[in-house]
Amino acid sequence: MLKDKAVGVPQPPVEVVGEIFRYIFAWGCAKDGKKWCYKKYGYGHPYYAKSDFPCTAVCPVKAMEAAHEYPGSDFLFKTHKLTMQSPWWRNLYADGWKTVLKCRAEGLSSTDDSAAQVAMGSSSVHRS
Repeated sequence: MLKDKAVGVPQPPVEVVGEIFRYIFAWGCAKDGKKWCYKKYGYGHPYYAKSDFPCTAVCPVKAMEAAHEYPGSDFLFKTHKLTMQSPWWRNLYADGWKTVLKCRAEGLSSTDDSAAQVAMGSSSVHRS
């Protein structure tokens, strides 16, 4: 990423903003049955911001899928300023993805790679 010489603020390419919106769209479309995950899975949810959720917890699984599939999850808007997610969140997403893979390997996950299917199909940038 380029740095603004005046203040040292990351200046990401405009494509990054598009990836952020794609990530938000994928997460915003995730459902647990008929309930929207973004309404159900928040600060009060027992598995919010945890990477050791049970495989049957649909919304945490979908949150980690979306964070894994969309590089836009590395960024957030703080009011009008685009910033990088903290290392804490990036580590949480990485550890949460390991939980999703473990659940899939054990056949216990109630979802599959659904985040990629939700927002713009196969044109998303996949992470390894």
